Amino acid sequence: MSQKSRRHPSVLYLLCLVQGCERFASGAMLSLFALYLTEHRHLGDSTAIFIVGAFLASTYLASWPSGWLADRWLGALCAARLGLVLPALGYAALWADAPSLFIPALGLVAVGQALFRSALTTLVSQLYEPESDRREAGFGLLYISVNLGYLAGPLCAELARGRSWPAIFTLATVSQFIASALLVLCSLPAPKTIDAEGIALSPLAPNVERARIYALWLLCAIAIVFWLALQQTGTSLALFAEHHTDRRWALLGGTGEVAPGHFATLHGGLVLVLTPLLLGALARLRAWKPSQSPPVRFVAGLLIAAGAFALMRAASLHGGDTGRAHIAWLLGCYLLLSIAEVLFGPLGMSFITKVAPPRFASRMAGIWYASIAIGQLLAGALGPIWQRWSHHDYFGCIALLCLGAAAAPLISLRRLHAALPH
Repeated sequence: MSQKSRRHPSVLYLLCLVQGCERFASGAMLSLFALYLTEHRHLGDSTAIFIVGAFLASTYLASWPSGWLADRWLGALCAARLGLVLPALGYAALWADAPSLFIPALGLVAVGQALFRSALTTLVSQLYEPESDRREAGFGLLYISVNLGYLAGPLCAELARGRSWPAIFTLATVSQFIASALLVLCSLPAPKTIDAEGIALSPLAPNVERARIYALWLLCAIAIVFWLALQQTGTSLALFAEHHTDRRWALLGGTGEVAPGHFATLHGGLVLVLTPLLLGALARLRAWKPSQSPPVRFVAGLLIAAGAFALMRAASLHGGDTGRAHIAWLLGCYLLLSIAEVLFGPLGMSFITKVAPPRFASRMAGIWYASIAIGQLLAGALGPIWQRWSHHDYFGCIALLCLGAAAAPLISLRRLHAALPH
């Protein structure tokens, strides 16, 4: 392997910084937005929760038409720049605190985030040859920047809240404009799959293009189930932690209690730690066994997620249904879900951009992000079932859904292999 192939393009680190600033701004706004709506705008709790949920879903669902715009009209770089400027204007409008600007501000943020999300994924993919052995690690770095930004944003927003609500939107606006300036000033190399005239170097045969699109739609379909399962960290698992887990701990003579919200922080921290470790291990495995299959890794992620909820089914049967289960059950579940997310998140983005025909690159990235929104919406629709079913039946159902989704790529494994670039 050449020295050149071991290094990421230097512009990748700038794109990761841009992504981190964008996620910082989003995290600063969203972490306390429900409280802002209830305390500052005097909305009811249910109305505030609905607005936050609808806003989040819209930013992901709009990634599909935004990807189409990037492919057909704007281009990935222009779409990414526009996707940074629009939310900056939206955060500034929220800072102005004018009631007439509230809905337009949310619209600007939602459209901008959708444009930026799919376009940036395409820009990162264009830094690598389809067969590059650094592609997955590159998307791993991007995934780390997403999580770092989204962890730092809420912490700083809590500090800004001590001054005023507008201070939070000032923080988001400044961070967003920094991201915009960085992307405007950066110079991106020519895409690896495009020549100087913007024409694909190796046009795909129609049957190859159809095979690739089939593989991508299949991955996005099973991704819906995965994101439905992962969204349980903010729904059923949070409720189980609050009402059905003995969260007390004792270590080296000290005792304490873990707050339910700390499990979400634990999950984010585990993803940050495990992403470079697991992707490094996969890279070494690929060097030893080059024929390893990316679709099999998605199956592994779904099986691990199924194992996490099988563990919670056992926790429910061991006291969680009617009383409180030991904290170790929940810690084990979050560890398994964090491993599954690393196998599905950055590797999924890498696979989508590697297999997508160049003229559909941003659209397919948008569909990938839209699958996240659908999974989150379906997770919310399961709320009434949580109240009616026993907990062990509920968690068992999630585990079975993950197992069923894992079977789909196995059944079509030959077609998926045929769709991979060779």
